[in-house]
Amino acid sequence: MKLPSTRLSIAAASVAGGAALAVVGVGGYALAASATTTPAKPTGVKVTATDTGSITVTWSKVSGATSYEAQAVNASTGTGGTHDNNITGTSDTISGLQPGTAYDVEVDADHGSAHSGWSAPVLAYTQASSGVVSTGSHQLVTASLGVTVNTGGSFSKRNTQVGSLQLAAGTYLLNVNATVTPDATTSGDVFPQFQVYDAQFTGSNWSDDVFNVGNGAIENPSATELSQGNLINGFLSGSTEITVPAGSETVYFYAFGYDSDQGEGSYTLNGETVTATALQTAGS
Repeated sequence: MKLPSTRLSIAAASVAGGAALAVVGVGGYALAASATTTPAKPTGVKVTATDTGSITVTWSKVSGATSYEAQAVNASTGTGGTHDNNITGTSDTISGLQPGTAYDVEVDADHGSAHSGWSAPVLAYTQASSGVVSTGSHQLVTASLGVTVNTGGSFSKRNTQVGSLQLAAGTYLLNVNATVTPDATTSGDVFPQFQVYDAQFTGSNWSDDVFNVGNGAIENPSATELSQGNLINGFLSGSTEITVPAGSETVYFYAFGYDSDQGEGSYTLNGETVTATALQTAGS
């Protein structure tokens, strides 16, 4: 007696690395397999050009990615902007943006239905309708080189200089962004501050204070949160327009803070970036 052939069908078996594997047909049928893997997040993201309504961004190729997505999100509101998808190369011009606006530019790598997630945002400004001559960002402090900043007492004695920037003559929109982290359990709240001076502070030249950046208190962590590193960052941002006289000028950046218990403490400055946008002013 002849026995009937055996047919086996296995579908959607899970495999390591987030891939889905389909195997069909054992016993007289051909094997068929398909896999979807999650690509790595794009790196090397750079803004290479801006216009009044567009930003051009490039990035490094991601192994296994079949396409990319790019977006520019309003950096002040976290909403709006433009999203492009199905990008097959490693560059894109994001259009339909508002002039003279700060955007966070991000890139995502795709492989079928799998997405890498958005890359770390890169801050960029579209050119203002009145004209932006140029813009440049300068990293004063990085997370790998975190700085301990004193709080409480006198600014003139306990401030921390975190960097400087030389600017040619002209008018600039100066923007400061910083990330801070608590580093101790205190009896009061800690209020970080940042000061920008158009001359090096000597302890009495208060008239050289260009502008200050402040915020609410940062987290006062428990001892357990400190030991586990489970801390909440604080974010500070501020901007102003400055005019540099003929020749050039060096702008200095300082960090400080106050304690609500009128004591002395500290926090960690994990990152600080200054963006200087040279403006085209009337008659220039």
